[in-house]
Amino acid sequence: MTLRLFIVDDHPVVIEGIRRFVATEETLDVVGHATSVPVAVEALSAVAADVVSLDVRVPGMEGASTVSALVTPQRAVLLFTLEAPSPSLAALVEAGASGFASKSDGLEAYVRTVQAVGRGETVLPIELANMPAGRDPRRVLSPRERQLFDLLARGRTIQEAAYDLDCAASTAYSHFARIKEKLHVTSVADCVALGDRWRFDPHRS
Repeated sequence: MTLRLFIVDDHPVVIEGIRRFVATEETLDVVGHATSVPVAVEALSAVAADVVSLDVRVPGMEGASTVSALVTPQRAVLLFTLEAPSPSLAALVEAGASGFASKSDGLEAYVRTVQAVGRGETVLPIELANMPAGRDPRRVLSPRERQLFDLLARGRTIQEAAYDLDCAASTAYSHFARIKEKLHVTSVADCVALGDRWRFDPHRS
């Protein structure tokens, strides 16, 4: 069985390196690539892939929501990155990513991981598999941070939330910086996903 691999990476040299290396593997076939998430989503609507190799810093990446959009029962997501395991990566695993490969480990290790993930296996370093993906907003945020988080989790932008809270946009961004640090999120989209996961209610203790 030949596994179909789709690459999402904004570094052409990485894409070309994978394509050339995989060309020698009878069990793998690169069926496409994209340099941003929107392009990948559009391409994957027309191309069948068994594994999506995802650089976690590619343009358009919106954290857990991106992984959730890419994962299907027939398609696995492999995180391919230079980043060390972290709570933000654990959130991507919780969203459905089933593999992790470090760009510092070389292409042979990468191909082995792609093949394993394509067979339906979960391939994660133990520290990432056991790492908590997030923290309860009700317990770690200040009252003002909770108000902002609630608005962001309900789909408001930071500017809209600042208007709703009657504060300067710069103040809202400062609160958001602390929210990201406390909850281990990287974007507003992550707040939406985390808010849904915790069924956040600002009036609940």
